[in-house]
Amino acid sequence: MKTREAVTRHRFPVQRLRWIILLVVIIGGEVSVQSIPADTATAHRASPQNAITPEYHVIRHVEIGDCSADVLAIDMENRRLYGACNKVIDLDTYSVVGELPDNAGHGYALAPELGRGLTRAGLIFDLKSLHVVGRVAVSSESDELVFEHATHRAFVLAPDRTAVVDMATAKIVGQISLQGKPEAGVADGERVYVNLSDRNSTVVINARTLEIEARWQLDGCSSPQALSLDGAHHRIFVSCQQQVMVLDTESGRKVAEVPTPRGPADQTAFDPGTQLLLSPNAYAEVTVIHEDSPDRYSIVQVVTVPDAHDDLAIDTRTHRAFLYRYDPSPFTVYVLAPAEDRGGT
Repeated sequence: MKTREAVTRHRFPVQRLRWIILLVVIIGGEVSVQSIPADTATAHRASPQNAITPEYHVIRHVEIGDCSADVLAIDMENRRLYGACNKVIDLDTYSVVGELPDNAGHGYALAPELGRGLTRAGLIFDLKSLHVVGRVAVSSESDELVFEHATHRAFVLAPDRTAVVDMATAKIVGQISLQGKPEAGVADGERVYVNLSDRNSTVVINARTLEIEARWQLDGCSSPQALSLDGAHHRIFVSCQQQVMVLDTESGRKVAEVPTPRGPADQTAFDPGTQLLLSPNAYAEVTVIHEDSPDRYSIVQVVTVPDAHDDLAIDTRTHRAFLYRYDPSPFTVYVLAPAEDRGGT
C-alpha cells in the first residue's frame, strides 16, 4: 500500500480546485463523464433526471486508541468490520466485540460461508469466536488479500509470490508470479483482477486454473492503486493518480475516466444498491461517483472528513461507509451515511 508521503508529489493546488468547483456551481450541474470514441472521455453537465445528491455526512465516530491500520474489510453475514487496528467492530452497535492477535497483519480475506477468515500474516481464524484455528506460510511482503467465493480461494497478493489458499482445507493450493507489485484486487466469480502499480497495468487471473489470462496496460494511468468491482455490469474501477479509470472486465477496454485530481485512493468501494463508487484521497476527501449507466459516470459529491485516511469500506445493507484516521491520535473510525440516514440503527 502507498504511504501518505507518496501522494504528496501529486498535490493539486487548492486555489485551482476552488475555481473548478466554482465553475461547476456556475454551470449548474454535476461533473459527469461518459465514454466517447477514440477511447477517451470528457466532462459534461449531468441531466436533471440523472442527478443524484447522496449528501454523505458523518453520523458517528468510534475512538479505538493509539494504533495503526491499512485496509478495511466487512463481513456482511456476521455484521462486523475488520481493519480498525486489530479490533473487530459490530456494524450495527459500533462497539468493539473482539480483537485479533497483534501479529495478524492489516489485511483480510473473509469467507462467511465457511466461517473462516485469513489475515495478511497467514493466520486463519474463526469468524464468530475470532480464535486462531490455523496458519499458512505466506510471503513476508504480502499486501492485500482477495477472496474468490466460487472457488473458496484466498489470494494473498505479494510481488514475489502470490499464495493461493483453499479456505475450506486451510492449505496452499498454488503460487502465482505476478511479475509486478500488486496494490489491490477484486474477484467476480471467475477471475481475479489485480492492479500492478509498478507496471501501470491490471493482470487477470483465472480463479480455477490460476493461469494469467491477460495483462491490460493502463495507458494514461500512473501507479494504479485501489480497485473496485461492479459485477452486474462487468466493470472494474481503477484508482489512478489523477483519475478513476473504468474498464470492461470482459475485454479490458477502457470505457470511461472520472477526474480525481487530488490523487488516488488506497481503497475504494462500490455499492451496487445505490450505484455509487466512493473514492477517498490522502487529503481527507471522499469523492462520490454515480454510475449513471455502465459507460457514463457523474461526480455528485465531494465530502470532507477531518484527517481521514484514504481507505474505505461500505456496508451494502445500510449503505453506510467506514473510514478512519490515525493521526492525530486516537485512532478513530468514522461512519458516513446518505442524507436520509440520520444515524439510527
